Amino acid sequence: MRGLIIIAHGSRVTEANEEVARLSGEVSGLLKESGLLVSFAFLGNASPAPMERIDEMIQNGIREIVLFPYFLSNGRHVKNDLPELKAKAEKKYPKAGFVLTTHLGGLEDVGKLIERELDEMGLMN
Repeated sequence: MRGLIIIAHGSRVTEANEEVARLSGEVSGLLKESGLLVSFAFLGNASPAPMERIDEMIQNGIREIVLFPYFLSNGRHVKNDLPELKAKAEKKYPKAGFVLTTHLGGLEDVGKLIERELDEMGLMN
């Protein structure tokens, strides 16, 4: 069984964290046929923390975990904190597999999402 953890910064604003939780539910619905267990975590200002989610998944028998950085730019969290988290998880759970994906802003189609939003708002012409 495999898991996916969407990792965001975390906010003191409850609604911002709830947005990430909703996204996790949406992605879970989109990927339901894959059997992937989808969850979320925050690096700070909110809980659960990524390692808590990893621990939960491992305790539930998940041995392959994908870490998705829900960050727009390749800053400190993407460059340093998340690779360190992956290394810590690999050390703690050497029999499990961990994959760290490209961060949201680094994905190829982000520009197309912006274009689509502008088009839907009637701002393209």
